Amino acid sequence: TGRIDVPTATRYLRVILEARFAGGAFRWHSDSYFDDLDLRVYDVGAPDVVSVSTNAENGKYYKAGDVIDIYITFTEPVYYEGGRLGVSGADPNVRIGIASFDSTTSGNSTIRFYYTVPPQSETAFQGERLNIYGWYPAISLRDHMGNYYIMKDSDIRGKIQKTIYLDNTAPIVTTVTSSRGDGVYRAGETIDIKITFSETV
Repeated sequence: TGRIDVPTATRYLRVILEARFAGGAFRWHSDSYFDDLDLRVYDVGAPDVVSVSTNAENGKYYKAGDVIDIYITFTEPVYYEGGRLGVSGADPNVRIGIASFDSTTSGNSTIRFYYTVPPQSETAFQGERLNIYGWYPAISLRDHMGNYYIMKDSDIRGKIQKTIYLDNTAPIVTTVTSSRGDGVYRAGETIDIKITFSETV
């Protein structure tokens, strides 16, 4: 009884069964090729986090409505059943938002969450740091055999630290200039007008 490890590239297997009794032992054997074997493999290991990444760029300005992707890679494909990610700002212990799950990535080893940048009036974002607060609420992920991921905030908390800026201020006109001054101009003449804004538009 117990586990039998079959060497790689093995095509032939002899199974010997032995029954012991008081007067001796009876041996019986069976020869089989792998094509005839009923080979069953049971997965009893729970999936675990391998890495965490994001498409957020250091030093980039994000405005309300922009989407920031967060990717979490596991040791095997996982199936999503519920839960989201908490997002924090300068203080990694203060949750400021929620990253939702992308259902199209369920069943993959790498799954995607996405955080939509809210208007400044709707967030407690105090700094320029994007971080992961932790699973919020409790996450439910399993592999194909029903082994559930054992939730640990330490798997993801602090694994992303990007310095970003939230730009929720509308551009304003700073100067308006013309290539020509006051005067009389004929029909068809061109007058260039240059308008400068407080930021790129």
